[in-house]
Amino acid sequence: MSELTEDELSAIKTIDDAATKAGLTGDPNDKGTPRGSLFALIGADTTTTITSLALISVDDFAATVRGWRISEVPVAGQPPVERPPTLMENGQALYVARIARLKLGIEGKPPATGTALPALPSPSASATTRKIKMSQILSQLDETEIELVSSVEQLKYFARYETLFGKGQRPRPEQEPSIEQLSGLKSLLDASQCPYADYAIFQPHAARIMKRIRFSGLVLNKAGALTQAEIFGPPDLDSWRSCHDVWANSMVMLDAIDLGALQAYKSRIEMLHIRYGEAKVWPLLYQADTRARLEHLPRKRLELLQEHQEALNAGNTTPFDPARPWNYALNCVANDDKFWAHEFSEPAMIILSDTKGVRPGLDDDARVAQQPDKSASLTATAAATRPRNANRTGRVHDLVDGVYKSNRTGHPLCSDFNQGKCTNTIQGTWCGNHQNRAHQCSRCLGTHSLTACPHQETPQPSWLKNAGRGRGRGRSRGKGKPKGPAPY
Repeated sequence: MSELTEDELSAIKTIDDAATKAGLTGDPNDKGTPRGSLFALIGADTTTTITSLALISVDDFAATVRGWRISEVPVAGQPPVERPPTLMENGQALYVARIARLKLGIEGKPPATGTALPALPSPSASATTRKIKMSQILSQLDETEIELVSSVEQLKYFARYETLFGKGQRPRPEQEPSIEQLSGLKSLLDASQCPYADYAIFQPHAARIMKRIRFSGLVLNKAGALTQAEIFGPPDLDSWRSCHDVWANSMVMLDAIDLGALQAYKSRIEMLHIRYGEAKVWPLLYQADTRARLEHLPRKRLELLQEHQEALNAGNTTPFDPARPWNYALNCVANDDKFWAHEFSEPAMIILSDTKGVRPGLDDDARVAQQPDKSASLTATAAATRPRNANRTGRVHDLVDGVYKSNRTGHPLCSDFNQGKCTNTIQGTWCGNHQNRAHQCSRCLGTHSLTACPHQETPQPSWLKNAGRGRGRGRSRGKGKPKGPAPY
């Protein structure tokens, strides 16, 4: 049987039409025939649309067909006898499922009417073609080897970029996808697969990250075998942006996704980052981003494809374009509030509220690299910029209207700390956000904030209380008063 043309596929509306085209014989309502028994096995009838069958995976359909039995009555009056399908009948059933996938474009476009199938490349040509593994450019788990596109093809991609951004425009070097990255994404698009890129390895300057992967160490897995060490994702939003810009430019060059949909998705990530911050929830946000591009995007594309096909059968249409399925799908993912609430917003609130005994939803499927340790450099810088004040009398206080503006060493106090907004304290009483400010109470210079100060009014320092008194050698501090400096 020959592959179907576009005209032949357009005429197929139901599973019964596909069975006829596949050559499966028998009455669809008679379980004693190949067609009728197959329909009974999968729960179909003559009105079942071809879309329903296309949504069943190849493995699930093949597993169901393995249990297929045809009930035949060899002699009148005798009980029916079940037999397995013949090899040809089994192939016809599998071809019915293939027709369904071809109808929805899941297995690529069929040739146009009268168009011959393209010739396969000669062994000599393929032997000289440069190849690369997907694990070096797109996914750390995909060991598929692909061929790189030609330089002429790469020039076409840059010409498409100029069409959108203006003549002579090129991406900046840190935003320009390499020929390896373009080839990997093109191979996914040609196979109707999700153009997902792992931002742990899909980064600017692809040659550098490929070298790092090549020379990274091997680790022992649970089975005792040596495997490549996992590379973690971007540690912060700026690193994520640099990876996403390369992926977005790739999608533009390959004419897969419009700039508007790419910008909508980027804006969603940036909006969530601004609203919830980065210190505690960035790993959760990157996990949500990974699940959106790897899991939710192909799921949304399939839903839109089904809705589009059903609309066409009813004489209507949708904004979904089967020729560019990932464009509208990414736009829908970016605006899917329910998904982002489930994967990020709700777990982020649990993390930020420090609720005990509640699992925040952070797993190990998309781990990020640790941010550089800034505490050591911050400590060294703080020590260098905070010289000890030689005057230890306490007279350096900057007291304005009963409120201290600086401490004994003359350093200003952190106003956010006294309002209960800043909690980043380092080295005992220094502000971690503004290294030259102190975390001390502006009423009594204690180590607590103004909102937690036990004093109703500003206490007077001891040196001010004793002003004008004699400072004889034998004068005592008074009974019951502890020695040493005042706590404020």
